[in-house]
Amino acid sequence: MNALVPKVNEMAVSIDILRKELGAIDPNRYPKNIGKTKIREQLVGAKEVIENAANLFVNAQPLLVNLPKMLGEPDEKRYLVLFQNDKELRATGGFLTAYAQFRFVRGKTILEKSDDIYALDAAMRKKFPATPEITKFHKGVYNLHIRDSNLSPDFKLSMQKFEELYDTVGGKEKIDGIWALDTHVLVEALKILGPMNVYGREFSAETDKRCDCPKAIYELEDYSTRPVGYVREARKDIIGVLMHSLMQKALGVSPSQYWGPLFQMLISEINQKHVLAYFHDDAAQKAAESFNMAGRIMTAEETATLLAYKEGQGWDYIHINNSNMAGAKANMFVSEKVTKDTTVNDDGTVTTKLTIEYKNPYPGSDCGLESGGLCLNAPLRNWVRVYVPAGSKIMESKGTQSPKDNQSSPMETYESLGKTVLEGFLIINPLGTARLDVTYTSSVKSTDGKYRLLIQKQPGTDGDEYTIKLGGRDRKKFTLTTDTELTL
Repeated sequence: MNALVPKVNEMAVSIDILRKELGAIDPNRYPKNIGKTKIREQLVGAKEVIENAANLFVNAQPLLVNLPKMLGEPDEKRYLVLFQNDKELRATGGFLTAYAQFRFVRGKTILEKSDDIYALDAAMRKKFPATPEITKFHKGVYNLHIRDSNLSPDFKLSMQKFEELYDTVGGKEKIDGIWALDTHVLVEALKILGPMNVYGREFSAETDKRCDCPKAIYELEDYSTRPVGYVREARKDIIGVLMHSLMQKALGVSPSQYWGPLFQMLISEINQKHVLAYFHDDAAQKAAESFNMAGRIMTAEETATLLAYKEGQGWDYIHINNSNMAGAKANMFVSEKVTKDTTVNDDGTVTTKLTIEYKNPYPGSDCGLESGGLCLNAPLRNWVRVYVPAGSKIMESKGTQSPKDNQSSPMETYESLGKTVLEGFLIINPLGTARLDVTYTSSVKSTDGKYRLLIQKQPGTDGDEYTIKLGGRDRKKFTLTTDTELTL
């Protein structure tokens, strides 16, 4: 890697020249077909692939330059790797289930420890009172625990809160940053590396009929969650052991066997926000933010070179953030559809009618402690926050309820992270649906007659369906897989 770094800038210049030269090619000047061979379509596809690859490399340049230092060259680095269970969704991608501590020495990976996140909570030498959000939306929780510290949708801010609590843990060691992974990364890695056996259980990407989910997910939940009639030590350290086994298999073979597919998978998982990172080193953190790997909420100050978004310069914005507050692993079964219908008013401002539809088509689980059932699907107690342009005003909302008595209650608004937040709560039952409707106005004024929108994806989510309308007419339908910019 050190031999490659000096050439990164030179390579970036060459790739940028290639991109510009290809950009001068107009596919419309070529025939659609020559005989049975498609010409124009293949040319358009080739240009798109090369353009995306070029953008990826150029924008990843700061990350590549800092990569040797991040991997312990010349000075070793120590990181916590947090496992976020996206089946119990939280603000940054999932409930903090387990952790592993890795040390990197000149690129060599050393697992120092792994354990249940509850072990960190038990080792805290100081208690923190529950935050207002925990008191309001959680159930029977009166202190702020490490496992609940990722309340902010901005990953850096959540990890700074995590470290505030982590600093009180007895016997902790100095770390240089925090990585976070969710179950999607695990399943994608197993697709490449094949099944793994840990603690007598097989973990694979094959679908398990017991949950209509990958077998690896069912085995993790069954091992760490199912009530048993005996003391099972470190119920969730299995995740750290599994992660280490995967890394050993990936790094312990010839690069030609796994490294190419794994690298492509890692880039895809970063792009889809299933992998997040926070570094203490300023240069490494800026590189992660530039590559949109840091899980930041985009503001006037926080931007990514991968995005064209400019706060306050005619851009509309939306980020929908859901948090499962004591609803078992119900996010495994709940789907989400979003419809955003925006009307541009005569004064240039916009009015948005937003609809979020939740659906759980699966029956509930046996959640009785005495029966020893595996409680996966239960009523989902969902704390929802919708981040929209600063200064937005709610005109009407319905579908949300009070977390205390479940009675109908309108959404509330406040300012946070340079945005206006529309906040509410609702419950999605097994074999049930729920719907949230809110109409709001925003001071978003276009200067060129075009409507521009940035949709920031919540980490840990997968398969949310979006319909974007302008003035009641469908303009774009898609599955949200990454932060997405639209110009209409």
